[in-house]
Amino acid sequence: MFKRFADLKKGKKAFTLIELLVVIAIIAILIGLLLPAVQKVREAAAKTQCANNLKQVGLALHSFASTYSCLPTSGEGLTGANETGFDTISTFTAILPYMEQENVYKMINPAKHYVANDATGAAGSAIAQAPFKAVIKAFVCPANPAHKGLDAQSYGLSDYMPIAYCDIGPINGMRWTDATGLSKQKGALTLTGNVPYNANVAANFTFVANMTGGMSLTAVSDGTSNTIALMEDVGRGVVFSGANLTAGKYVDPDGGANIAGGMPANNRRIGRWAEPDQGNGWSGPPTWPVVASMSGTPCYGAGTATVEPANAGSCNSRKMINNTPSSLASTWSTNNYGPNDEPFSFHTGGAFGVFADGHVGFLTDSISPFIVRGLATAQGGEVFQLP
Repeated sequence: MFKRFADLKKGKKAFTLIELLVVIAIIAILIGLLLPAVQKVREAAAKTQCANNLKQVGLALHSFASTYSCLPTSGEGLTGANETGFDTISTFTAILPYMEQENVYKMINPAKHYVANDATGAAGSAIAQAPFKAVIKAFVCPANPAHKGLDAQSYGLSDYMPIAYCDIGPINGMRWTDATGLSKQKGALTLTGNVPYNANVAANFTFVANMTGGMSLTAVSDGTSNTIALMEDVGRGVVFSGANLTAGKYVDPDGGANIAGGMPANNRRIGRWAEPDQGNGWSGPPTWPVVASMSGTPCYGAGTATVEPANAGSCNSRKMINNTPSSLASTWSTNNYGPNDEPFSFHTGGAFGVFADGHVGFLTDSISPFIVRGLATAQGGEVFQLP
């Protein structure tokens, strides 16, 4: 120790404060240069995992089709009268046995709606709800910052949306919402049931799922490699970035103790993998913009039974995927904005979709509405080429 002091007295040099600060500054610059690269690696890894998730879903769809000679239910879909209806189960419930989730599926009665007996206090109600509160990792996109697979009521969520139909017009590419339903064209995933689930609850339009009642792969006349079965719709089911994405707009079909004020209580939430309303129509941006500055003038007026909207103005350039930027996330509570019932992801430039033949593709958010109509419909006869 005395020798060290002697060395210092002889003028042996140590680090000065300025030199130390320079070294720290250099380290900070290097970290700043490395962070974007690390972030890109993380994003790439999340993107790859998301694609793998959808690949598993695509394989499960085909395993289901091998078992039942048809594709599974869309959950929500078009009834024979082209009105919106539901099966008792969702697409994701139907494919659980083919996602290595057979233990979860064995606890489920597919003839019952998933909210049956919930919050009634009846014996066994907690057991009945247990499978629907499982987090299925393959149903959650790892790029999603909004949730980790559960909603506020502890139900499992899904970031992927079955395409049940499309109501984008073939001429102007606008949303076509005529009263007769002629504009709506079915996707590859359809409703499977025709037996009413609960005849005592008025206007519930819910049917007991029929595993063999879906569309066969050979019936997809547009070609399974040209037809999207599911798309990313990431972030539903939670309150995120100023928007409430938890609410469900459909009543419980069971009635009973869930009835409030003479009508079934709304205990359903769109983000849950068990919710039949996971399926949606691919419609494009909303019929009536909520924020005028987003489009300038109101547009997307409804068409008639035989005529598409003629007002294909500047709003027609709005995106069919990721149609609302995150800076306007407070508008996501409005139907067809952001992740609210439309394809949406947190990947840069687009979103993944799984096709009816099982392959996964990345669709850019510059895709045209005409190509979207071709991809979303199973028997539309459209001729198109992916960019």
